[in-house]
Amino acid sequence: MYLITYDGKTLHDPRDSAARVTDATCDLEANTSGKLTFTMAPDHPLYGSLAAMSADHEVVLSQADKDGTILRDLFRGRVTDAGEDMKLEREITCEGCLAYLADSIVRPYGTYEDTTDETPEWTTIAPGTARGYAEWLIEQHNRQVDGSKYFKIGKDELDDTPVTRSSTDYPDTLSELKDKVLTAFGCYARTYVQDGIHYIDFLSEGGPDAAQRIEFGENLTDYATTRTVSDVYTAIIPIGKSSSDSSSTSFGVDEYSEGPISGYDGMSKVGDRIQYDAGVMKYGLIEKKVSYDIASTLQGLVNAACADLSSASSVVESLSISAVDLSHIDNSLEPIGLLDWVRVTSRPHNVDSYILCLKISIDINDPTQTKYTLGATLPTLTNSNVIREREQRQQITNVIESVKPIDAAAKAAAAAAATAQTTADSKRRVFTEQPTPPYDVGDLWTDTSTGITYVCIAAKEE
Repeated sequence: MYLITYDGKTLHDPRDSAARVTDATCDLEANTSGKLTFTMAPDHPLYGSLAAMSADHEVVLSQADKDGTILRDLFRGRVTDAGEDMKLEREITCEGCLAYLADSIVRPYGTYEDTTDETPEWTTIAPGTARGYAEWLIEQHNRQVDGSKYFKIGKDELDDTPVTRSSTDYPDTLSELKDKVLTAFGCYARTYVQDGIHYIDFLSEGGPDAAQRIEFGENLTDYATTRTVSDVYTAIIPIGKSSSDSSSTSFGVDEYSEGPISGYDGMSKVGDRIQYDAGVMKYGLIEKKVSYDIASTLQGLVNAACADLSSASSVVESLSISAVDLSHIDNSLEPIGLLDWVRVTSRPHNVDSYILCLKISIDINDPTQTKYTLGATLPTLTNSNVIREREQRQQITNVIESVKPIDAAAKAAAAAAATAQTTADSKRRVFTEQPTPPYDVGDLWTDTSTGITYVCIAAKEE
């Protein structure tokens, strides 16, 4: 079941007749702050007491077992809107704590000295590596905000790849972080609280493997694929701006050596463009001209183009899946979390892969309606090794699962068990309310008044 608290006080507990909200949903998505919405009735104990835009008073959505023990925090953030309708019900909207980074402004800076004018546009020099630059942005944010919005760096999987960055536009920290770190390097930001301190992780490959799989005939209730290709380009014609003198001349990559680019898997320089070879082979040559005021050297221009091309080539097939999270039934299982690698197995759809969970739409009042969006990008500079590692792990898992008993009696027993399991799988169903007989072992139903999901352990006839 799901619990919602505000300042540690109960906002929603399906076991509490008074402290309960309706129409409660939570949308979580990679590299976004996420959103939690719900409706409060006028007789709710906390009605009218929620402070808007205060990071000192956070709303927390957690998943708990039937006894109320917290298994995992799913969302943490602040109230942004508490409107009131004609029935005096309050419709509450909350944003996740990653949004706190939008409360600070990045002053003019560069990772190199500004020599384009007698009066430089910036004097602050930021670190010139991916890791140092990302951590510098968080440090700049912390200098401007109060303690409730501080972030401490947790796990940082970024490396010391050289980067060239600058800005004179006074962007907020969140947009600068998204554009020039998360998107540029194909990595992920994860926020959480530990011992009362907000942490932010920079993950190059997402999170851990989920403790449970989504499987046809078990907990998979709906399946659809989506392919997004409209914003894809497979080659960039990059134009840089020299900062070596006051004349500020433009330059391209014509003088860079032809062929594969060292350190950038799958990237090549061809004429005046940088291209992603696998993308060109699959989708054809789709060019885009991009100007980089952040690139003052030839190598810096190539680096910037490769980084942008990595994210621009992320054409992907994503899976939109409705599934029952088995942790609602078996408390020993960890819930499926955002950025988890989930093994999806569906023979009818010819799918058996570890896929990154990029979005979760949670129906708090009816957990069986929760949807997961899973997807993975084409192998790129930032994730090719990760994908190979996942493929190797999956191959090992497949080999282990393919091992069969060697003696005839064991084979016969295994075949009988497989037949029985197939029969059971074909009968297993999910109900939106308590079913009337007949129903079978493994059938599921959710009590919408409590949010608790039940599984049938004994078949019952009419």
